[in-house]
Amino acid sequence: AFNVNWNDKTAGKAQIGTCVTPAASVGRNACFYIGSNIMNVNGSNVIMDAAPYIKAGRTYVPVRYLGDALGATTTWDAATQTVTVTKEGKTVVLVIGSKVAKVNGADVQMDVAPEITNGRTMLPARWVAEGLGYAVGWNEVLKQVVVQELL
Repeated sequence: AFNVNWNDKTAGKAQIGTCVTPAASVGRNACFYIGSNIMNVNGSNVIMDAAPYIKAGRTYVPVRYLGDALGATTTWDAATQTVTVTKEGKTVVLVIGSKVAKVNGADVQMDVAPEITNGRTMLPARWVAEGLGYAVGWNEVLKQVVVQELL
C-alpha cells in the first residue's frame, strides 16, 4: 500500500512548463526603410528608384518594387490610373486618388489613397500586402516595414 502524509511540508516544488507554439514558416519577405532607396528581399539588397515615405500615418512604397518583392504580377493602366497586383489567385486593384480598393473582387475601404509622387506610383504597403495574404510589421526604431509571407 502507498501511504501519503498530507502534512509533510518537505515535498519538492514543481515548475510549471511553458508551452511555446512554433512560429509559422516564413516564405518570401521584404524590408523597406523610410527614406532609403535600398530594400532587402529575402536577404538581398535591391536598389529602387524611389524611397518609401510616411504620409497620414501610412507607409507608401513604390508599387513595382513591392509587387516584385512579393513575387506578384503588377500591371498599370494609365488611362484609368489603376494598379492591379495579383499573386496565386489573389488580386488587389487600386485607383490613384481613391480610398476604395478591390480585394478579390470585394470593395475594401482604406484610410489613405494611392498616389503618384515624382512619376512613381506609390501605394500604402499594408493594404496591398495584407490583401495578398502577407503579414506586415513596423519597426519604429529602424523606420522599417517588414512584409512576410506566412506559409
